[in-house]
Amino acid sequence: MSSRKNTCIGQAPEECNCLSGAFFMGGETMGRKTTKKHGIYIGLCLLMTGLPQARASVHDGAILDCNGCHSRQAPDSSSRCLACHAHEYRVLSENGDAYTPGGDFFWLGQNYLTGDYMSMGDMHGHNVIAAVQDLTQDGLQAEAPGIGGPSYQATWLACTSCHDPHLSRSGPGPGYRLLGGEGYDGGSKAEGFAFVNPAPVVKPSLSTFGDWVPESDTNHPVYISGMSEWCSNCHSGYLSDKHLSHPAGPMARLDDLYKTYRQSVEKIDSGTGRPAVYDFLVPIEWGEGSSGDAPDGPGPNANVMCLTCHRAHASAFQAIGRWDLKIKTGLADSPVLETPEGIHAYYGISITSRYGERKKTLCVLCHPQD
Repeated sequence: MSSRKNTCIGQAPEECNCLSGAFFMGGETMGRKTTKKHGIYIGLCLLMTGLPQARASVHDGAILDCNGCHSRQAPDSSSRCLACHAHEYRVLSENGDAYTPGGDFFWLGQNYLTGDYMSMGDMHGHNVIAAVQDLTQDGLQAEAPGIGGPSYQATWLACTSCHDPHLSRSGPGPGYRLLGGEGYDGGSKAEGFAFVNPAPVVKPSLSTFGDWVPESDTNHPVYISGMSEWCSNCHSGYLSDKHLSHPAGPMARLDDLYKTYRQSVEKIDSGTGRPAVYDFLVPIEWGEGSSGDAPDGPGPNANVMCLTCHRAHASAFQAIGRWDLKIKTGLADSPVLETPEGIHAYYGISITSRYGERKKTLCVLCHPQD
């Protein structure tokens, strides 16, 4: 896996014309030879769509551009998705520098073996199958980890397992990031599968034309409610089983620990000159009834969620950890940080500058005794 190359990465945006089937050539790109041709094709796309915003409306239910996806020839649905989204609203980079809320699928192709440390690419994320981008089925898990309930199979896993490409874009509430809602079938390959929980309520982070603004303490999704419940559509039993390492969702309310979280993040340099009120590397859910706008941060109704400790797409670490869960001596001791791409593991942040030399785990933001 370490030799994988993401074949669609490195293309200029104009080489992935995801707006109109008129520009698709069965996976081959157009206008490679001269800059002049690139400009012509960009101009034609803009003329056809009228406004730059139209490009963001490919999935919009009101202006749904069916040709934008269905005219592209691809061996599987994820290859079709990533033909555009590898570099537009990037979720798959060449070196791990896509600082998106969900994480970078780049890490699926990275194996780390040194001494007693082993962290294989298959352990780093949701192994969506995308042949064109050389992303393959999970070689370690045959089905989604869960306890009882229906099992989502590794052979089904694609971008459309979680994202419903035919949903309208929207803000908070149903439709966040096109996540499938209650009754969603888990994508075209899933058999007899239906989500039992609705999509979460989340305020999206900022984006610019064609990309996310890098996630940070001041720009991040505001998770309101329902995130862990939504994850449990595939990871059944993860909200109730007492043998798991940490509860999530309604069973994991912070209560008085919210004060500890606030005190911990106040020590972080947010870069704004003001004390931080939220740590984007360790997000928590604000809780039912919250607007997510409290200037001093989440309160006692906030709760730990699945995404507090894990990324949604992929991360540099085993179990899609937001930090290296295998290392017990100190955050800075992870062998991943010694690699050329290690600078991107914490979204370009120096882990020692942010948390100090002696920090062992980010659990201490709520559990300082650990």
